[in-house]
Amino acid sequence: MLAPGSQVTLQISSGANGVSLPSVEGLSRAEATAKLESEGFVVKISQTNSDTVPRDQVISQNPEAETRLARGTVVELVISLGAEVVEVQVPDIRNQTEDEAIRILEEIGLTGTAVDLEYSDTIEKGRVTYQNYSPNVIVRSGTEIEFKLSMGVEEAYYNCLTTVNAPLNYPGGDAVVVLKAKDGTQLWSTTTASFPLEINVTNIFMKSSGEIYITYNIIKQENVVGEDGSVTVQNVTEQVTSDPISVTFTKIQ
Repeated sequence: MLAPGSQVTLQISSGANGVSLPSVEGLSRAEATAKLESEGFVVKISQTNSDTVPRDQVISQNPEAETRLARGTVVELVISLGAEVVEVQVPDIRNQTEDEAIRILEEIGLTGTAVDLEYSDTIEKGRVTYQNYSPNVIVRSGTEIEFKLSMGVEEAYYNCLTTVNAPLNYPGGDAVVVLKAKDGTQLWSTTTASFPLEINVTNIFMKSSGEIYITYNIIKQENVVGEDGSVTVQNVTEQVTSDPISVTFTKIQ
């Protein structure tokens, strides 16, 4: 005799040969648990990381599927936590060749893909000019780093049209104005005593920028000591060159 509401445990027969254990590998944790419990098995769960099995799916079961077992037998399931998260620092692959850039990335668990080509005035043909993740950024292992490769300097012509003012300490008189490319190649020069000066140079080949230098004379007064020890003031001419004035040329379309 039992009180109303008492729990009664029933032991269900597994038959003479037991119950065949179904396969639940690849199912979600909830699906696998429900399927096994509906057959009368007891489920025990453990978890681990997996690079191949998605998170929350069954990696393996023990005992193996199709084994005949008595109802109530404990079935152990290993559930995936997904791939282990490993963070790495993005290296600087700029100015590397394509093969070298990919090797550097793969060594630390990243992948590299060349996605485009572009002209560069500073980076040699075939080397990396740009990467989509900046150096030293922290990303997950396996992240794809996209990069661009240089086609070298574009073969193009440029015009330089600019106006130059006199230096602050320019006293007047003749001044030599020189336009040079960034590599030091002289592109144009003139002697003038009139400022502002307009510079108009066309069809400059393969030079996209330059610098302007202005050389002129200034008069300085210096004390000169004579043989008798007397001091006189004399005017001395000194040649000076201004700091370079940077200028960007206009590409001819």
